[in-house]
Amino acid sequence: MTKKFIIIALTILLLAPAVLAQGESAVYVAPDESFSFRYPAGWTLSDDGDNLLLRSPEGLIVGVLSPDVVSRVAASLTPAETLDLLLNFTEFPSGAAAEEITAGSYAAARAAFRQSGQLEVVAVAVRYSEANTTIVLGVAEAEQLPAVEAVVLAVAASLNAGSAPTEATAEAVTEATAEPDEPLPEGILFQDDFEAGLKDWWAVYQGTPSVVLDGGNGALQVGSDEAFYLTTGADWTDYAAEMRVKIMQADGISGLVGVRFDREKAGAYAAFFDTKAGSAGLAYFFGSQSFNILSTSRINLAVGQWYDLEVSVQGDQVELRFGGQRTNWLTSTQFKQGTLLLYAAPGAEMLVDDIVIRDLRG
Repeated sequence: MTKKFIIIALTILLLAPAVLAQGESAVYVAPDESFSFRYPAGWTLSDDGDNLLLRSPEGLIVGVLSPDVVSRVAASLTPAETLDLLLNFTEFPSGAAAEEITAGSYAAARAAFRQSGQLEVVAVAVRYSEANTTIVLGVAEAEQLPAVEAVVLAVAASLNAGSAPTEATAEAVTEATAEPDEPLPEGILFQDDFEAGLKDWWAVYQGTPSVVLDGGNGALQVGSDEAFYLTTGADWTDYAAEMRVKIMQADGISGLVGVRFDREKAGAYAAFFDTKAGSAGLAYFFGSQSFNILSTSRINLAVGQWYDLEVSVQGDQVELRFGGQRTNWLTSTQFKQGTLLLYAAPGAEMLVDDIVIRDLRG
């Protein structure tokens, strides 16, 4: 691996974060037409002859490392092995490890970690043809990392070994830097199908959020001991949270969907799923030290299958519907208001998609 390859990666990590700019997608074509990709049109692009830097008007940086250099290094490696090699070779923080994902139709790998102070880094290695691999990196403060990652993934998905970048990702590149969605329909407090990537209304309680493709469909990946919550909805009281959930791996209680999540108290009501016992139930928790199961029921629960889930809170009534059937209900006054939380237990992983939160205040 060349010294310049290392230098450009470290340089990107030291540049200041900023917010994304909106704009249409533009096209970069290498001078020898060996590769191309799309990027937000409002950004400027600089080329040092090997590596490329994309900069938003406010100064945010996304870097595309030299495909020629990376491809030679990664000739016999998977994207995950390529990214692990970069992480180890440049002595990035210990504990950072690559996870396999997809970027558009390409095999890819992703790693994210804190570099220094408040700066968070996301790196995506993508094999965009049989013989070509590169790495796309982005850096931001923690609350802006999901928006930066949306651009990184869109750029990675649009890569092409030739002069015509993938057309299917043009919309994704534009949406990654667009203004918030149009007003929600009446009676809907929130909705997200993750088709436009990860948006900045998701906050990190612990872990690193990412959107992955499952059968060509975007879904939020919640990995081992990761928890994410909505930045909106702290004052929500009566609502129903509907979504699809797919447990990818687990041995016992695999995941939680928390409602009326109170960030200050680190507590919420929670629907939980136990793949080992074949059960689901309702509980409440405070932080990591107190988890109180209030109701359980037997269900047919399998790893790798999508299930429809609804958790509702209305007054002092809490209810869980699994697969369209009411499985658990209880009365409690523990939590009065709060937002949505998603959590995967240690050793577990789940995908969440098509979230709709309906207002039940009448």
